[in-house]
Amino acid sequence: MKTAEKYIRKVINFSGGISALCIFLAMGMTVWDILGRRLFSSSVPGVYELSSLGLVIISFTAMGLPQIEGENVGVTFIYDRLKPKVKAVFDFVISIICIGLFSIVVYQTLAYAARMAVSNQITPVLHIPLTPFLYITAFGICVLILAFVWDLIKAVHDFKGDRIDVRIK
Repeated sequence: MKTAEKYIRKVINFSGGISALCIFLAMGMTVWDILGRRLFSSSVPGVYELSSLGLVIISFTAMGLPQIEGENVGVTFIYDRLKPKVKAVFDFVISIICIGLFSIVVYQTLAYAARMAVSNQITPVLHIPLTPFLYITAFGICVLILAFVWDLIKAVHDFKGDRIDVRIK
């Protein structure tokens, strides 16, 4: 089990690292654009496009990290009062539903990416193809599914009574 968690966390941390790098690059690009406008009265062309595309990468590659860390916001005033085995059943069912729903989202995203590749959609200013960003979106959702798979494994162990609380970074 420790080995499985170690590899799942490596994938999710790698994906989160991509998100962090994009945040840093977007910040640098925005600062550069503001300095250019204020000091030289000249804006960097395509900053809006790059910021928008960067937000796609930032958002979707970071989704698995709060899920595996248990940092997503939830209303748990009823859940907290349940017995451990009932909580495990709820966690199991929720994980199955989330895996199923996000699998459909990945499938639809990949189908949309294939349609976009055929039509060769590009951004208006910098002429950047949009298809790679759809594939990045699908990758980020797959990482989120991986986090839900780990939640599913933990729910099974919780139901059996051997709680997994190992934190491997």
